Amino acid sequence: MKILFVFGGKQKGGAERVITNLANDMIDEHEVYFLGLKEIDSFYKFDKRIKYYFVENKNLKKENFIIRNIRRTMSLAKKIKTINPDIIISFAREQSYRILFTNYFNKRKIILSVRNDPSHEYTNIIQKIAMRILYVRVNGFVFQTTEAQQFFSKNIQKKSIIIPNPINEKYIVSNRSKNREKIIITAGRLVEQKNHILLLNAFAKIKDDFKDYNLIIYGKGELKEDLEVKIRELGLEKRVILAGEVDDLKDKIRNASLFVLPSLYEGMPNSLIEAMALGIPAISTDCPCGGPRFLIKNNYNGILVPINNPDSMADAMKDLLSNQDKADDIGKNAMKIVDKLNPKKINNMWINYINEITRK
Repeated sequence: MKILFVFGGKQKGGAERVITNLANDMIDEHEVYFLGLKEIDSFYKFDKRIKYYFVENKNLKKENFIIRNIRRTMSLAKKIKTINPDIIISFAREQSYRILFTNYFNKRKIILSVRNDPSHEYTNIIQKIAMRILYVRVNGFVFQTTEAQQFFSKNIQKKSIIIPNPINEKYIVSNRSKNREKIIITAGRLVEQKNHILLLNAFAKIKDDFKDYNLIIYGKGELKEDLEVKIRELGLEKRVILAGEVDDLKDKIRNASLFVLPSLYEGMPNSLIEAMALGIPAISTDCPCGGPRFLIKNNYNGILVPINNPDSMADAMKDLLSNQDKADDIGKNAMKIVDKLNPKKINNMWINYINEITRK
């Protein structure tokens, strides 16, 4: 069977990691292809037998919006025709529209994986119309949470399955670190969705009670300057570090005392999964579309707080930093997430679903 995975082309995106692990598992029995929006050097290591194509080229950036999208669609159609897959699995919403448009009169099977909160992904009238017209041609859908699944129509729900993200294997450790450093960490792109302002406001409320603790934010993005301004406003210049993007994140965070995810919305947050797997006591907003709630049983293996509530987040941070026994119990229980999200188990769910769709 020829299997084509389509994604947006993020070098370190969670979707690319899922695709890479799944493709590596399937390459012995199937022909596997990657198709990304643009050419990249993959951060994740995929089997050399997997063939990689890309749609974008440098000249397209100079074109206006309409011409650029027409040419992207034509390029995508040409690549799909060249590969001639039996099934297409798309991890990118915009690419999915193009695939479904070009595939409208063909009989290739298509699975669409929804990776983020759909209430933020399908916001304007064009997206909603495209979804209603084109998604009837999708053979199967993969959601990460029940909440994401329930956003869509009953017809889409009937031909869908829920498959969470697997844990990154390098974060599977045998023992929890005992050498806790007095740092609070978070990891995520510096964008509005990740809501780092909430974490800064919460940290400012507890900074005088925990003067030995610093906050480190890992990630890069468009809001770096805004965060720097906020840090100065709160007088946190000596207590908060914007550490940027690092390749050795596991080693950087393993000994942290606390991990905090302040997001406004998430699909299945990999950074939270990885922190829990390392046994770091974790606090997360109980944000849509239910990813943190899927991972965390409140006050057992983590703590959930309301979105955009700095007082609740500050209270949760204070609770864990001042109660070492509770923090240790939560950290130990958090490591059990590895059993729930074992990579082989999740990959088998994907493989079984792909086989089910191709047989229909």
